[in-house]
Amino acid sequence: MSMWEIVKFSVKCGGYWVKNHRGDVRTINCKPEELFNALAEEFGEGLTVQRVWYKLPNEEHKDRKIMSDGDPMFLNMCEAGKWRGMINIFLEESFDGKSRGT
Repeated sequence: MSMWEIVKFSVKCGGYWVKNHRGDVRTINCKPEELFNALAEEFGEGLTVQRVWYKLPNEEHKDRKIMSDGDPMFLNMCEAGKWRGMINIFLEESFDGKSRGT
């Protein structure tokens, strides 16, 4: 099995993270360690993120894990991305002090 330097991130934001959600889905290709910088570039300052979750493509939606830049879960995601080549990311946005996406 080979390791991936660049990982494909399927980023879902908006919607309610259900099977047929209506949120925006974007693809970001970057090094796993640069994910948060890539998210800032892709979405700009207009996006206010409350939480960032991830899961591997073969995992169930209920198995997603919360992470923040540099924490142990982020480091786990980076390592998994290098081995898998693809990670699903879920952005929980904050609107008027209320979160959605759970």
